[in-house]
Amino acid sequence: MSLKNKDQYIQSLKKLCEVSSNRYQSLDVLCKSYIDLGRDILGMDTGIVSHISDDRYRIVWSESSMPGLEKNVQFKLGETYCSAVIDKKDIVAYNNVGRDPNMKNHPVYVNANLESYIGYPIIVNNRVYGTLNFSDTRTRTPLFDEYDLNMMTLISTALGNAIDYFDTLQTREDFISIVNHELRTPITSLTGSLKLLNDFTKDKLDKDSRDLLDISLRNIDHLLELVTDILDYEKFALGTVIPQLEEVSVKAILENTINNIKGYALNHSSTVQIRGEVPPVTIKVDKKKILQVMLNLTTNALKFSPENSEVWLEVEEEDSGVYIKVIDSGFGIPKDKLEVIFDSFTQIDSTDARQQGGTGLGLAICKRIIDIHGGEIGAKNNKNKGSTFYIYLKK
Repeated sequence: MSLKNKDQYIQSLKKLCEVSSNRYQSLDVLCKSYIDLGRDILGMDTGIVSHISDDRYRIVWSESSMPGLEKNVQFKLGETYCSAVIDKKDIVAYNNVGRDPNMKNHPVYVNANLESYIGYPIIVNNRVYGTLNFSDTRTRTPLFDEYDLNMMTLISTALGNAIDYFDTLQTREDFISIVNHELRTPITSLTGSLKLLNDFTKDKLDKDSRDLLDISLRNIDHLLELVTDILDYEKFALGTVIPQLEEVSVKAILENTINNIKGYALNHSSTVQIRGEVPPVTIKVDKKKILQVMLNLTTNALKFSPENSEVWLEVEEEDSGVYIKVIDSGFGIPKDKLEVIFDSFTQIDSTDARQQGGTGLGLAICKRIIDIHGGEIGAKNNKNKGSTFYIYLKK
């Protein structure tokens, strides 16, 4: 490869990286971006992303000066140059169709007079989705070379990956919408109804009915927590969570945590208290989400500690940030779980932990919240008993 071609290759790769790194809001915009890139690199008039099913060729998106190539227009696959791409499952390139006696009667050449063509299969989820192809009424001069073939292969492969990722995002967004509408909304309504029933009948029910209502309330709260965890986790996986930053005092975070957890702690005959001095420092965070983390860590500390326990909140200030610690005197963390405890669907494998229930997503969500703040979260076992969970946030 000549120095000129190397420079050209490097510039084209940079453009491909830029296109591939974008986040696309629709399949149309995604396809257009890759088509525009290919037209620019190859210098050809018409670019098409097609979807092929059985013997039907459907245009997903096209950019061309030629009429009749609009989105969703369909052709018989055998009447397109792309049929050779599908048969070969590899790149196909024609420099001058009119000079090939086997091609000059092809329907595309007869009807559109397309002299030059290059196409490559788009692979999505290990299956042929369709083709990315470029064509022109002009003869290809100079002829397609190694640079053109390589770039066509790279662009088509990247497009296939992008479509696969986009389809995955769409599926997850649809999932979030369904779970939110079909599960969380009716569960929230049912929770409100049960609590209203509890308020009006708590002194009028016999013991068996009272116990049944209590069980129903606990189970519906657990179900709502499970659904909320799944939705939060999926939103982080989609990258749609943007922190709403504001200056918040660390002391306010601790005090809010204690106030919000007070009822849960009383049910466990335990207490949550601040230990030591809290420095008068503020941090720029999403207050709601950091409180979510603190409540999760504190709830876990109470959940996995015996009754009549104490959970302590401590703050340690450094030059560039602060450590906020949640310290319990519970069962501790098995050594083999310390490295993976913040992974998705990880639960401590013990009888006590299984009895507590949960999705195994709470700590994974906490980690993602701290990650988007550019902070750090971790855990360790205490020397005597219990464990310490900590978060580090920059000032």
